[in-house]
Amino acid sequence: RNLYGGVPVHVGHNFRGIASADEYFEQHPEWFALRGGERDRSGQLCTSNPEVIEHTVEMARRHFDEKPEQTMFSLSPDDHARFCHCPDCEALDPPEYRGLDTGKGRRLMVFANEVAERLQETHPGRNVAFYAYWGAVEAPGDIEAHPNVIVFFTPIGMAFNYPLQDPRSPTNRIHDGWYLGWDSVAQQMGIRHYYNFSSVLWIPWRVLTDELRYEFERDAMYMNAELWSDAEGSALSYWILARVLWDVDADIDALFEDYVTGLYGAAAGPMRRYYARLTDAFSYG
Repeated sequence: RNLYGGVPVHVGHNFRGIASADEYFEQHPEWFALRGGERDRSGQLCTSNPEVIEHTVEMARRHFDEKPEQTMFSLSPDDHARFCHCPDCEALDPPEYRGLDTGKGRRLMVFANEVAERLQETHPGRNVAFYAYWGAVEAPGDIEAHPNVIVFFTPIGMAFNYPLQDPRSPTNRIHDGWYLGWDSVAQQMGIRHYYNFSSVLWIPWRVLTDELRYEFERDAMYMNAELWSDAEGSALSYWILARVLWDVDADIDALFEDYVTGLYGAAAGPMRRYYARLTDAFSYG
């Protein structure tokens, strides 16, 4: 509700919102991804195409004109990795990623920088944002983001029983390197998280809060997440996480005690021991 209603931000998969194939493909097939020698109506936009860039700028301007309370406009690709392989798009990728559907973060940065720069001519101070997501998690090391570009890093494949920065997880070391790479080139950062614990028995709240504080100390100013609520302890962990989002320095032990005593009453003692056992089982204290 906060993301799509109460809070005036706009970030999410939006290439289809910028130029849907149903509306534009017949007239402008060159706006869409070149794949296998043909334009793909189901592919991403061809972000190197000058007409696509100009159209995107106009859509961003319309967005802010119609919703002046908004602070950002989404330039996130759609929810797949069917990227364009035309020569102009490929030339924007690092050499090792050309011809692949990964390593596309640099081209997204070039696209976002161009749109942000043109947007400032008519809407100074307004931001554009995109997910460093599927196919584009690797940060470009040779260009910096425009000051009005917000990069939302998405650690979708990390190990959720450890914080992003915990060196005990080899997977998280990789994701943390990607995050720090984006942080080194972007002035504004966000986190798009995936607390998809459908296959995990326990959600450790200390992991969530320790990671959040780490990210906020490193320029993250925004956060949204997919939350699954069928794992044990999810209500407790998400409640503490929400409180820390409002006050990053909040005492999480006091929040835990408030939750346990307020919800369980006379059963607070056994529940404290129960949660402690679950935390110990995950080897994160």
